[in-house]
Parts: sequence; structure tokens; C-alpha cells
Amino acid sequence: MSRCLYPSPQGEAIYRMCEVRGLTEASRPYKLPGADKGQTLILLRVRHGAHENDVRIDKISNHRFAQVSERKALARDRRARER
Repeated sequence: MSRCLYPSPQGEAIYRMCEVRGLTEASRPYKLPGADKGQTLILLRVRHGAHENDVRIDKISNHRFAQVSERKALARDRRARER
């Protein structure tokens, strides 16, 4: 499980708990932040609830989850799968 950055309509950063399901390849290389010349084609396949998306590596956070938010996210995922 990781924290994944999702855009909001107001333009603020919203991180949601997501499950990293695998790796895919981008159609074009993208620059990694903080790397002078580093580029990659790697995308992460992530699942949030019933939806799977391919996201860039720089949209994933390794910051720890609060225990309450983890329980809420797991319950939300369970409800989404039951639909």
C-alpha cells in the first residue's frame, strides 16, 4: 500500500491510499523530479477502490499512513468491491 497523489477540482493535493499492482511502460519518457538527466518509462499500476490507473513514480509518496486513515481506506475499498 502506498499514498498516491490525485488531483482535485480545487487544485489542491489529495493523497489516497492505493495498492501498487504492478509496473507498466509509458509511451514517452518523463523526467524524474530532482534528477538532472534522469528519465524513465516506468509507470506504476495502482488500484484505489474498484479503479485501476497507471501513474508516474513521482505521484507516489512513501510517507507513513495514520492508522485511522488506513482503516477508513480499507473499509472504502471493501465497499467499492461489493458494488
